[in-house]
Amino acid sequence: MEFAIKQIADVYKANITLNGITVLAGKNNTGKSTVSKSLWCMIRSLDNIGKQVEHERGVRYARILERILHESTYDTPLVRNSYGKVLQMAQDFARKSEGGSLDPDLVKRELRESFPSLGEEPQIGLLFEDELNEGVDRVAELVEFSTIPSGDIARVLLQNRLLNEFHTQVNNVDTHSKGTMVLKRGKLEFTASIINDSVVDFCVGTGLRQTAIYLDDPFVLDYYSSTVARRRHADARNEDHRSHANALLHPAETYGGDVLGSIMADRKIDEVMGRLDSVVSGLTASSRKHGIVYRRPEGKSDLDVRSISSGMKTFAGIKTLLHENRIHDGDILILDEPENHLHPEWQLVFAELIVLLYRAFNLRILLATHSPYFLRAIEVYSAHYGMADRCKYYHAMHDEDGSFFQDVTFDTDEIYEDMSVPFDLLDELMPEE
Repeated sequence: MEFAIKQIADVYKANITLNGITVLAGKNNTGKSTVSKSLWCMIRSLDNIGKQVEHERGVRYARILERILHESTYDTPLVRNSYGKVLQMAQDFARKSEGGSLDPDLVKRELRESFPSLGEEPQIGLLFEDELNEGVDRVAELVEFSTIPSGDIARVLLQNRLLNEFHTQVNNVDTHSKGTMVLKRGKLEFTASIINDSVVDFCVGTGLRQTAIYLDDPFVLDYYSSTVARRRHADARNEDHRSHANALLHPAETYGGDVLGSIMADRKIDEVMGRLDSVVSGLTASSRKHGIVYRRPEGKSDLDVRSISSGMKTFAGIKTLLHENRIHDGDILILDEPENHLHPEWQLVFAELIVLLYRAFNLRILLATHSPYFLRAIEVYSAHYGMADRCKYYHAMHDEDGSFFQDVTFDTDEIYEDMSVPFDLLDELMPEE
């Protein structure tokens, strides 16, 4: 997989290969997070795009159908008790409109069949005429929304995510140049063009079936207790990588779904879980009182997840994703400075964990770091497990044009030289003995 961006935020050029473990290393403010955010937005907006578009149509159709009910009857209990039926009808209309605009006669017929009691209301006759509620024809409104092309919906989904990630400043604020993002996987190519912070073109084709999980803050485990967080995830207009990760990290209260996938995942993660257990022996779980708790072994009392250390949260997040079967073969895991909050010894453990995760699930892993301990640990453990040839290393740098990335896979010394500058400065300040 190849990912390239130009003129996105502070990055004027980046061409990154993602076929194993890819490391972006460099100083602060050199565009590492920009690449991570851009990649997450692109993959998230391509993942099962047909279902995403269908969901957006269904949300809009449900609102219109609710208005039809409210404006067509004074029977409040009928309206309240019909919500489930309205959602089902909206989803059916969303599926039917994928191939083109809805037939107004079909909409009217299904409304009559689904809500026959509405015909008893004196004003219901207006529902299927050209006017309703001071001239607003809700059926015509629903049909008009069905004419919006799926490609336009996909384009706006990507645009909303980019706006959320970059706080409405997607393009370079100094040059205002056109931005581009290109993702290539095999023979597939997906492109997006951004002008004045708006996505003007997004070539999605049939999309991808690939999940991107972006973790950059261990405190995301604390975040689910917030009602706002749950609403952000439910509304794609407000979704960002943290609300998405938070929803994936929330432990399930009931179990089901992909049973075979769960069994296969259990077979693969024994070695990974063993390494995790050496640091965090417990698991996260749902609790009505605390939201998410850290369930310790041997009958010890549960801890509110907000009470465990930030370093333990870093490992607990990965462990939760595995335990809840959120990580699948071929997925993309984006880790932005995962060494933060970790003692150097735990940085080494986490680096080994990443290599084991790649080996177990054939993931594409993007790491951003400025820790020499962590960088070296990735190099050593990937070689130890026979996977050094599956690693790519990029030096993040900055000049007068902005941030760019240089492939240093076969010579990482310049990264270490860059990271050693602070130590050289301290040596110069040390008094001579």
